[in-house]
Amino acid sequence: MSQSCTTCKKTPPAVNLRRCAKCSTTLYCSRDCQKSDWKVHRKICGRQQGSASVANLSPPRGLEQPITKPFSRLDNGTWLHDRPETDVYRLLIDAYRLRVTDDCSGDPDRLRGFQHFLDLVASRKLLPPWWTHEKGEACKTLAMDPSQWQHLQRTINKSDIIEHYGDKHFPMQLRMLAEAAIGRGVGGADGTQMRTLMVAMEQGGTAAGVASMIDATTMNVSRLGM
Repeated sequence: MSQSCTTCKKTPPAVNLRRCAKCSTTLYCSRDCQKSDWKVHRKICGRQQGSASVANLSPPRGLEQPITKPFSRLDNGTWLHDRPETDVYRLLIDAYRLRVTDDCSGDPDRLRGFQHFLDLVASRKLLPPWWTHEKGEACKTLAMDPSQWQHLQRTINKSDIIEHYGDKHFPMQLRMLAEAAIGRGVGGADGTQMRTLMVAMEQGGTAAGVASMIDATTMNVSRLGM
């Protein structure tokens, strides 16, 4: 069944659909359509958020121990903390691999690039307290194991991450970790607005008097006053 705008019922490719940023469920093609539907949608938006909340355990698969409120932890620099060691290794490897894809990097020496990435993560004090030089070596050993999904030489993209972890927001989490380490987002973008919005959603709301839409393809945020 094709997706359509909740208000005008238009479908792609005639329009570009966006999701309500609070519930991540209801689709609109424009701010005007979202604004027209807001009096109705505001009554069910919170309930829909409960069924599709980013505050649930994330990700539902792919790690030994998922966490709650991942964007809040990204915001305070503890996203890698209080996790099993192997989970931390996997997350670091996948954050780097996705960033290589996003940056269209053709560096043949992925291990050297990954070491530089680990150095940046360490310099930003994003690593868990138990991290040591030996843990870093163990992380690189996992990254170079061809039997692992996280094999450093394997190229991945957003859809691979979503399929492997079962969480449509997980590529965003990995990208935010990479941005925190490198100091800039993909293409020089600043993800602060998106992170702030996702934290607000985890806390059960958005900025007062403001409705937001997330582009269903690019995940860019647009806001409009109500």
